[in-house]
Amino acid sequence: MKTLCISLIIVALLILAVQIITEIIKSVFKDKDNIVYNLIVFGVSLFLTLVTVIAASQIVPFKLAWYIIVGAVVGSFFIAYGAMYGYDKLFKRVFESVKNAIKSFMEIEEEVKGNEKK
Repeated sequence: MKTLCISLIIVALLILAVQIITEIIKSVFKDKDNIVYNLIVFGVSLFLTLVTVIAASQIVPFKLAWYIIVGAVVGSFFIAYGAMYGYDKLFKRVFESVKNAIKSFMEIEEEVKGNEKK
């Protein structure tokens, strides 16, 4: 549970950092299209996420394996989404997905129990 709380704090800080950095970059390049802004947001979130994971591997003793790097790249999409559309929309989508997954699991479990009784 402690690791989950720390992870959520790190995600929130990364989203905040991406929002701030992106806002500064946007103010410099106001005449560009939204596609460019979104690429900037993703680039910043990818860079900050990878740097954070690499720094964490130096602070907390864990081996920096390929799947951790892949996880960081995937995580950077979540960071970019949160930075582009806000925490509330990100967390709403995450919680809806978890809620639907739990609901589906419960339905499957009930169906399996029903088939076992027959």
